[in-house]
Amino acid sequence: MMKILITKNRLLIAASLLLYLSCNQTGKSDPNSLFGVLAFSGSNSQNAETNLPTNPTDPIIPPVNTTPTPPAPSTDVCVLGTDALYVNGDSGSDSNSGTKSEPLQTIHKAMEIATAGKVICVVTLSSGNSYTEENTTLNAKSGVSILGGYSNTWVRDTTNNPTKWKTNRIGIMYSNLNGDAEISGFQITAKDPSSPNESSYGILITSGTAKLTIKNVFLQAGSVPQLKDTNPGSSIGILVASLSKLTIVNSEIRSGTAASGADGSDGADGIAGGNGGNGSNGDRDGISIYYGVEGTGGIHPTIASLNGHKGGRGGRGNESGIVDWSMRRDRWNLG
Repeated sequence: MMKILITKNRLLIAASLLLYLSCNQTGKSDPNSLFGVLAFSGSNSQNAETNLPTNPTDPIIPPVNTTPTPPAPSTDVCVLGTDALYVNGDSGSDSNSGTKSEPLQTIHKAMEIATAGKVICVVTLSSGNSYTEENTTLNAKSGVSILGGYSNTWVRDTTNNPTKWKTNRIGIMYSNLNGDAEISGFQITAKDPSSPNESSYGILITSGTAKLTIKNVFLQAGSVPQLKDTNPGSSIGILVASLSKLTIVNSEIRSGTAASGADGSDGADGIAGGNGGNGSNGDRDGISIYYGVEGTGGIHPTIASLNGHKGGRGGRGNESGIVDWSMRRDRWNLG
């Protein structure tokens, strides 16, 4: 479990502003850093907690290894042609050697054959097309930089000619980044997860003792389906678990939307209410048939002629009970 800082949905960093971050190797934030762990979501700044991805369809995170590797060259070697692999999706082939004259076709293939201390140089596709490499997460190697924004003649313009790149829902994963690296000159769009319990991370950094520089990058994490789930997925632009230094320059980081949590269980029954108030007085009925029914006469146990007469009926509202005097006269000879 580690602390993260959730900030606004959109981060804009001016060209002159340098954002420096630091995390220690335990995965907890360094109190001297601006942020310990980054996450960009739709809510305002607040503290929260998160785990590294554990969904069965997430990429396997390798064990931490702090062995240093050579850093990527700090200068632009793509023009010089040294320590570089070249990618051109329009004219390249993944069966090529990766030289300027025989470029590869995909960024994944270039990373597969790259070694620490190399740079992957990527040509922007024609007609505004994207490198569509959404099937698997790119496992970036330590000490390998990825530089986009090049023309066919290897003139670089990251502002007006960024390289468009569509990635898996977990786009780029850095694990054991122990040699400095850079990613720059890209518009990266992560794929939307297909299930509400899957998350999307534009860039996931699990561990490293070196520095990662993100420069001139637009990054959009995928949006999770808006369905309820007991373990809803998140959408995070950049998630850093453990890294010595992270530098973000002139970049825009966005999250997508996250899934909704499942409905909570029913609450316990409330306490009983108090007794109801007294009812109001009844109205006079005003209808002749609405009066109390007379009681039946008593029954003599052996002589029927000695049976009692029926009682008088009850009165209506505002009326006294009625007595059957004629029956009494017949009975007692009082007439």
